Amino acid sequence: MDLVCAEKNIKRAWVLSTIGLTALLIEAFLYASFGVFLINALELFLPWWFPFKLTPRSYLAYSFYPFAILFTFMVYRKSRIGAILLFISYIVTRLMVIMLAPTGWSGWFIWWCLTIFWGFFLFQGTRGTFAYHRLKSVAAPSGPREA
Repeated sequence: MDLVCAEKNIKRAWVLSTIGLTALLIEAFLYASFGVFLINALELFLPWWFPFKLTPRSYLAYSFYPFAILFTFMVYRKSRIGAILLFISYIVTRLMVIMLAPTGWSGWFIWWCLTIFWGFFLFQGTRGTFAYHRLKSVAAPSGPREA
């Protein structure tokens, strides 16, 4: 992976995360204002939604939102730890949906396709941050400059 490819992967990861956060914010606004969802069960497809709404602790459904914003900003700033935390938090939210989604739910195929799509680009963003820092350290001259 070269430096340009690493920067593209990082950009794709934070842009995709921002799109997911924006969709979650719109869904939360519509639900809070009108009591309706844009699409039925849309929240199961959104990447940063912890599915606490399926449990008695429904007030925690959007509790992870500030952390996802922070991790996305860290990836934007090309932070390796931010990319790892973003990817791990994505995996955790997907595992929670698997555990708490209603049985017999008809959206599993689309859900799995979207999960693999988002996971691929977030993983590539994580790889991109590591490659970016490795390539930047190799490209940076070390030692004193000659006049």
